[in-house]
Amino acid sequence: GVGHTTTTVNLAAALAKSGQRIVVLDAGRALIASALNLKARYELLHLLTGERKIADTLLAADLFDVLPATKGIEEFIASGGVVDDLFAAFTSLDQPYGVAIMAIPGAAASALTPLDAEIVFVTNDTNESIKSTYAELKKLSAEHGRQRFRIIFNDTEDPHRAQDAYARLADTAQKFLQAELALGGIVPRDPAIRRATSAYTHVYGIEPSPAQQIYTSIAADMAGWHLAEFADNAQFA
Repeated sequence: GVGHTTTTVNLAAALAKSGQRIVVLDAGRALIASALNLKARYELLHLLTGERKIADTLLAADLFDVLPATKGIEEFIASGGVVDDLFAAFTSLDQPYGVAIMAIPGAAASALTPLDAEIVFVTNDTNESIKSTYAELKKLSAEHGRQRFRIIFNDTEDPHRAQDAYARLADTAQKFLQAELALGGIVPRDPAIRRATSAYTHVYGIEPSPAQQIYTSIAADMAGWHLAEFADNAQFA
């Protein structure tokens, strides 16, 4: 309910607009494909079993591609598959992808992402959402040793309130989890997002808007995410 799907769609579009070739691994409840009115015939499971090639499983959205993965993610985790092998499928193509965005449940984040990948949480400034985000951070920190995360605030009416909420969350995570947080961006409450969602597209598919400007800014900042806040450990982003 905080906008994980719309954030993923719009961030993928923003990165694509910056000139990168993007694939989104849709590993939740097929929400990304549904948001774009895409119908999947094959999924990651068919790729893993060798029944289909990667080109058969990909869905073409406007500006980026989607790999349906609701069926196949649990099997991949259970198999003990190497995450690098999964990404190799994207980079070994004739036209390789520059960025893979994995829209996945928090519980699967550690198993499905290499240590140098960004784990980004989408939240809003309500107490309920902040508590839920902290619970997921705690789980990943305590059970999987992940200690650095990125936070994007979505559907924000008051950016100052979001900044305050982030400061409290970051302080609590540092104090009790020894986890480091970085603010990925604050997306405003913008009617353009709702119009884009109703049209099964992203904010770049309609008129210019404040949200579009913010996503463009976040996409531009992502090039430095690996270094800026966490420079003490270049292996982490």
